[in-house]
Amino acid sequence: MLCNSQPTAIYWGEDFTTVYNEAFSLLVGSRHPSTLGKPMRDVFPDMAGQIQKLMDTSVKKQRASNEDETRFFVDTPSRPPLETYLKWSIVPLTQDNKCYGFVHHISETTLYQLFRRRIKMLVNMGEELGTAKDVKSLWGKLINEFASYEPAYDIPLAILYSIEKDESVREGTTTKYASSRICHFEGALGVPPGHPITPEQLRLSEAD
Repeated sequence: MLCNSQPTAIYWGEDFTTVYNEAFSLLVGSRHPSTLGKPMRDVFPDMAGQIQKLMDTSVKKQRASNEDETRFFVDTPSRPPLETYLKWSIVPLTQDNKCYGFVHHISETTLYQLFRRRIKMLVNMGEELGTAKDVKSLWGKLINEFASYEPAYDIPLAILYSIEKDESVREGTTTKYASSRICHFEGALGVPPGHPITPEQLRLSEAD
C-alpha cells in the first residue's frame, strides 16, 4: 500500500482506525498528519455516512463496493478549498466470515471533470454568441452567459471593454502611452454598478 501511487487507505477495527499512504494524504489536505490513526468518521466527516453504506454493502455481498464520481473540497493551508472529483471502491478484509476492516482504493478524476465542464461552457457560449445580431448585443449575451454558468465560482469576476480608435487623438500626436485607442465599458460580473474599477471610458493615451 505504501508504494502504491494511487490514494489508498485501510480502515481497521470496530472504530475503523485509518492508516493511509502518501498519495491519500493529499486528499486529506491540511489535516494531515493529525488524521492518521483517527476513526474514519473523523477523517471524512462529510462523507462518513456514504462510506459506511458502501462498507455495509461490501460485507453483505462479500465483494468490493464501487462508488461513482463524488465531488468534495480539500482543505489547503495556503489557498481556498480545492475542488476534487473521486471514484473509489471499498474492499472488505475478511477471514472466517468475519470482517476486520476495509481497503479504500481511490482514483482521482478531477482533471477530466474540469476539462469536460469547461468544454461544455465554451460550446454553450459559442452557440449563444452566434445568435447576436450585432457587436453591441454580443457583449450583453457574453455577460449573461457568464452569470448563468454553474458553478458560479468558475467565473467569479469578469469585466468587459470594447476598443475603438480614439478620434480625439490626431495622427502623429505623441501621447503618454503612444496609443490612440479608447475602451468603452460593456458590462461586468461580480462588480457593483458604478464601481471605480469599471469607468465608462478608458483612454489608453492617458490612463494609468
